[in-house]
Amino acid sequence: MSTEPEKKFSLNDEVDAKFAPMRSLSSFPGEENRASLDEDFDSSIVQNGKPKAPLRGGIKRVRTYKEDIAEAVKNQKASVTSIAAAEERRRTGIPQDVLEKKPRDIKRTLTVLGSILLLLIGIGVIAFFYFFYEKESVVIQQEIPSLVFAESQEEINVTKKTAREILQQLYTSRNTTQLPLGQVSHLYLTESTETPEGTYTQLITTEALLTKIQAQVSGSFLRSLEPSFMLGVHVFNNNQPFIILKSNSYQHAFAGMLEWERTLYDDLFLFTGLKNDPVLGAPIDPQTGNEIVLSEVFEDRIVKNIDVRALTDESGVIKFLYAFPDQKTLIITTNENTLIEIITRLNSVRVF
Repeated sequence: MSTEPEKKFSLNDEVDAKFAPMRSLSSFPGEENRASLDEDFDSSIVQNGKPKAPLRGGIKRVRTYKEDIAEAVKNQKASVTSIAAAEERRRTGIPQDVLEKKPRDIKRTLTVLGSILLLLIGIGVIAFFYFFYEKESVVIQQEIPSLVFAESQEEINVTKKTAREILQQLYTSRNTTQLPLGQVSHLYLTESTETPEGTYTQLITTEALLTKIQAQVSGSFLRSLEPSFMLGVHVFNNNQPFIILKSNSYQHAFAGMLEWERTLYDDLFLFTGLKNDPVLGAPIDPQTGNEIVLSEVFEDRIVKNIDVRALTDESGVIKFLYAFPDQKTLIITTNENTLIEIITRLNSVRVF
């Protein structure tokens, strides 16, 4: 009797025997998908050439979309934006140039519309100011040059006026000047001329002034005077008038003034003279109302070391005078203080 060796079974043999029929099956539903999934799992455990550490319990790590993007950014030099754009193209089927063109077209359209809107607003503003806005004429007051600084100026137009009318206008302006004590008003004379282009107004010259007021002066005296002159009022003791003439020849100017002394006071009386008595025609003192008897001829006087030629009253007070403070300047006035004030302004520089 032969004795066969006794077979020993282990737990593994028992499990293998139990599941042996299942292993013999070539396939079962879903086997192909499972094999494909296994391949994905196998490839997912390798990263950068190194195996990934398996998850706990021996379960293989599942690759995620985030990891795929990270790998594409690193290995294929792609960006997150390009990956998102590629995904959008795949999902919608719209080409990339179309996707980029649409925002650009919108931006270009908005720019064009904004430009048109600004243009319309500009046209509207221009149309408003042209058709509806009331323009106010602005008159720029030009400062007329004067031989000495004056705090105010007044124009006197002498067009077509007689000698008496001019002197009367000067007399009125002299009396109506209202300024603080010590200040000066410049009375500048103008004459208007009609031209095809319109009315042209200009300052008159020294020769025109003496001719218009019919001053009894010689031709040589007129030629010795510069075109510029100044008439003014010094606010001091009832407004003192003055005339400043400029000379280009002291000898002829001084000789001409000596000749003019015979009629100087009468020629300028309405502007520079004292108030006249309406009956007797004699000068009246505006402060006392008494008649003033002036000296018949001019006499030499000295005022502040300046030689003057003057008419005085019975008390010797100067009532009318003229002087040459320098060889190019002639001053005619009615008061010593006014003479000193004009000389001071001639020697002063205006400070703004």
